[in-house]
Amino acid sequence: MLKYILYIKKKFFSDNKNFNFVKNNSKIKNIIVSHLVNYENLSFANDFYFGSLAKKLDINKTIIVLIDHINFKKKIKNRIKNNYIILSKNTNFINELKLHIELVFLFLFKKKENFRECIASIDHRRVCYQVLKIISKYKIQNLLLTFEGNEYEKLIISKIRKKNYKIQTSGFQFSVIKKKQKFFFANLKKELEPDKIFTTSKYNETILKNKLKNKLNIYNVGYLKNVKKIKTNKKKFTFNKIKNILVMPEGIPSEIELFLTYCVNNNHPNIKFNFRLHPIFKNNQSLKKYNFYHNSNMKLSENSLSEDFSKNQFILYRGTAGVIDAINNRLIPIYLYKQNEITLDPLYNLNRYHRINFKNNLINYFRNLNDSKFKSERQKLYSFTKNYYSKFNFKLIKINLN
Repeated sequence: MLKYILYIKKKFFSDNKNFNFVKNNSKIKNIIVSHLVNYENLSFANDFYFGSLAKKLDINKTIIVLIDHINFKKKIKNRIKNNYIILSKNTNFINELKLHIELVFLFLFKKKENFRECIASIDHRRVCYQVLKIISKYKIQNLLLTFEGNEYEKLIISKIRKKNYKIQTSGFQFSVIKKKQKFFFANLKKELEPDKIFTTSKYNETILKNKLKNKLNIYNVGYLKNVKKIKTNKKKFTFNKIKNILVMPEGIPSEIELFLTYCVNNNHPNIKFNFRLHPIFKNNQSLKKYNFYHNSNMKLSENSLSEDFSKNQFILYRGTAGVIDAINNRLIPIYLYKQNEITLDPLYNLNRYHRINFKNNLINYFRNLNDSKFKSERQKLYSFTKNYYSKFNFKLIKINLN
C-alpha cells in the first residue's frame, strides 16, 4: 500500500509535460510510436525498433513519439536535432484522477489478475491518452506503431476508429512470434487490428495470415533496424572443460531475478556465466539492486554483441529474440523453463532437447550434448535461424503507406 501511495503522489504532483523537439509543425504527416531504451537511440537512423525508417519516410514530415523507459533528462535536450516527442510519465491532474478510478475498478471487479497488472494497464492507458492528444495537433496521414500484443497498441487503434480520424494505422511485428502471442493474434478482434501489418520474415507472415482475420493486408518487409552484420563463426565447435555461457534475459526485472537465482544455484568452477542485459538497463540505476557478483563465475558483460557471441559457447535464454543471432554465430541454445508455464521460447516449435528445467542441475545437462538427437536438432535450429530475417524492403512499405 505504501508503494501505491508513493506511486499516486508521483503521478499526481510531478511535472506532466512531454519533451517536445518538433520543428516544422505544418509539414508533419507521419507519427511513429516507439520506445526510448537508451540515449544512443535518439537518432532517426538508430531507433531501437524502427531503425532508419523515419529518415527514409522524410525526417521533416515524421515525428517519433517515444515511450520513456529510462527517465529521460531535460539537460541533453539541446543535442536533439530531430522531430521527437518523449512522453511524460504522468498526465494532468484530472486525467490522472480518471485513470486511478479506472485502476480501482479494474482491481475490484477482477478485470485483471493482480494489482501489478492493474498498474500496467493504467500505464498503457496513459500512453494512449498522450498519443491521441499529439495526433489531434497535426494533420496526420499515417500512424506507425509496434504490433506485439501490448495493450496501448489496441487502445490507440480502437480510439482512432471511434473518433473517425482519417488516419491509416500500420502495425509492425518485429520479433519472433512466441506461443503466447499466437493465442493473442488468434483471439484479436478485427476492429483492433491495424489497417496494415508489416513483419520481418516469411515465417512470421505465414503465422499472422493463419491467425488474423485481415489476411490481405499483411506484408513481409524484412528487418528494419540498421545493425552491423555479425560475422558467423564457421569453426567446428568443440566442448571445452570451461563452459562460457551467455545469459540473455529480456528487459523484465522478474526475468533478470529468475536467471540470477538459477545461476547462483548452479555455481560450478567449470561454468562461467556472462550476463548481457537488455539495452533498457544501460546506465540504469535500478541495476544496483541486482547482485551480479554472487560468485566468481558470474559477471555483467560490457562487450559488444559480436564480442559476446565470439567469447561464449552457449546461450542461456527464455524469451529473447537474440537467440536467433546467437545460433547463427554457432552458440548452442539452452532454454530455461519452469514447470507448467506457457513456453516463452521463440524456438518452441523446433526445440525439444536444448532446454532445461529451472530445478535441474546445469552441469549434468552437458553430458548429453554429444548425443545424435542433440546434434540433429542443432542442425535444424541453425538451418531455421540462418535465413530467418528477410532483407529490408522499404519500397513495399512506401507503396502501402501511400
